[in-house]
Amino acid sequence: MKQVSAKNESSQNLVTDFQEHNVDKHIIALDSLSKLTRQFADNPDFNELLEIILYTFSGQFAVGSCFITIRDPQSRIRRSIYKGMGKYKERKSFELLGSPEIDSGFILKNTKTYRVEDLVNRINDEVTKRILSEGNLKVLVPLMHGNSLLGLIGFGDKLRNSEFEDSELELMTSISHAITPLLVNSFLFKEISDLSNWYHEIINNVKLGVFVFDENRRLAGVNEAGCNFMKNICGSEYSEKTISNKKIEEVFVDQYFHSWISRITDSLRGVGGDLVENAIAGSGESKKVFNVRITSIGRVGHEKGDLVITLDDMTQQKQNEQKMFDLERLADKGLMAASISHELNNFLGLILAGVELTQASLERSRSDDANTSLEKVKGNISKMIRYTAGLMDYTRLETNKQKANLNEIITDVLSFLAVQRRFSRHSIKTELESALPTLGLDADQIAQLLLNILNNASDAISEAKQNCGVIKIKTVLSGDSVVLKISDNGAGMSNEVKEMLFNKQLTTKPGGHGYGLVTCGKIVKNHGGRIEIVSQPGAGTTFEIHLPLK
Repeated sequence: MKQVSAKNESSQNLVTDFQEHNVDKHIIALDSLSKLTRQFADNPDFNELLEIILYTFSGQFAVGSCFITIRDPQSRIRRSIYKGMGKYKERKSFELLGSPEIDSGFILKNTKTYRVEDLVNRINDEVTKRILSEGNLKVLVPLMHGNSLLGLIGFGDKLRNSEFEDSELELMTSISHAITPLLVNSFLFKEISDLSNWYHEIINNVKLGVFVFDENRRLAGVNEAGCNFMKNICGSEYSEKTISNKKIEEVFVDQYFHSWISRITDSLRGVGGDLVENAIAGSGESKKVFNVRITSIGRVGHEKGDLVITLDDMTQQKQNEQKMFDLERLADKGLMAASISHELNNFLGLILAGVELTQASLERSRSDDANTSLEKVKGNISKMIRYTAGLMDYTRLETNKQKANLNEIITDVLSFLAVQRRFSRHSIKTELESALPTLGLDADQIAQLLLNILNNASDAISEAKQNCGVIKIKTVLSGDSVVLKISDNGAGMSNEVKEMLFNKQLTTKPGGHGYGLVTCGKIVKNHGGRIEIVSQPGAGTTFEIHLPLK
């Protein structure tokens, strides 16, 4: 609500118009209507509106006590709204004058203003007479909407106890004709405003972030969840006020929402549908994974429609999926370990039995039997060697190629890594060629390749003790190949290590086995590609994987 001084000023302006301008009374009424309309548009509150109407009448006609009672013409309940000032402020009995219960005895056949003393003599209904006689009521102005009574305005004595002149009654009638359409429309406007507030309340309670952009792709609105996402990702200084009317690329800035604009643009062009999955925003501890729903809503008479973008935070789900994956992998490792242990125990049991037979033969000086037992021991040891070698033999890695998009595989892998703690301290930046064609790829193996190289990059950054680790992933078209570049600002490596990098068992990490990069080499070879490495000690490493288009 505005302060009373503001109401006085608003009503005083209307009074001044009435008193200083000697113009036609209908023009004055229309001017009053326009001012009240602007007042209600700024603050759609009936108490405020009715109070200003009373201030206006009170100031114009020098009346200390007056009231207004109205009801919604479209409402089934038709509950009255009452506002009074002076000695009529708390006299709610006047509210009954506009109620349906006494309409039968108080139907006004015309729309003029009445002196109450004349009106009482023409009414037979005793209840209505009693109400009209209370409080020394002098004048009653009906507010008619069509053939029905919308409400009433009543006046007590004038401040100097003078009589109301006929010209004043006519002016009251003119003003009532002007404000009645305003009051009728105000009910509709208030209903629309309440409905709008209700919808806003619903949207603000939705857990999805909702961003609405107009036809010029400027932000027209955002709900509370969207504001909270922006604050968590970009900083506490972001709010609806700071991003309102900003262009879409100024809202989803590349610093925090890397590659979002290009992916949203591709989606609007029909590339990949209207859902952008696993879109990563932020960095470090504030890194989030979103599914982004993009909807274009057409508008009549406009070339382009509004754009509605909803963000669904998938971070917790991805973390839960990762935990489940780790548990499943741990269970698989447990089963594999049990199987390997069983097989090795079988071999060791045979070897132990052979050793015991050899000892017994030697004790009996039966050298031929001892030699026979030793040969069996050697044979079982050879079998065990072949078995263990088979566990680490990656040469039989089978590749099942199908049409796939390399960028999508990269995005899925990054969403998998984004919620892992080891990568929360690093910034992963992507520069993906949007026009990349589909390739014949084994998506699972390419994902395994990415995981191995990215894990090595993370280890290299940790080894270099970088305060700000950066991993860059880039895809480009180069001749008849697609080039995937993965760079880090880690410890780097010497030429000797580079030359032996894809040999078995080469590792520089404590407790490492070196088989991950062996797998990478085999995967690239099975895809008909090649790997190039650019690296120097202390200057980071770049892996360039060249994959043929055909």
